[in-house]
Amino acid sequence: MSTYDPNLLRTLADQLSAQARTAVVVGIIAGAVTGGLFGFAASLIFMLSHSLLVPGAGVGAILGIFAGRRKAQALRLQAQMALCQIQIEENTRSNQRT
Repeated sequence: MSTYDPNLLRTLADQLSAQARTAVVVGIIAGAVTGGLFGFAASLIFMLSHSLLVPGAGVGAILGIFAGRRKAQALRLQAQMALCQIQIEENTRSNQRT
């Protein structure tokens, strides 16, 4: 049976916070690559003489910013919830001792 380990929760909360710090950058990169691929494919499908790779990458990067921010908020919330659970446990234990 597993035992309660607040240090494990703190470590996981730190990892979630680190992921939140990089989520926007990852979202921008992923959005730019995906948008660029869609733009390039659209250029091929519609037989356009000019490439839509750059505009597609730009639009994808903008969408990636929003997706990355949303993911970062969710990760920060999870980290704060873990820290809150630790604090509740510590407060409950200290109240039981008195």
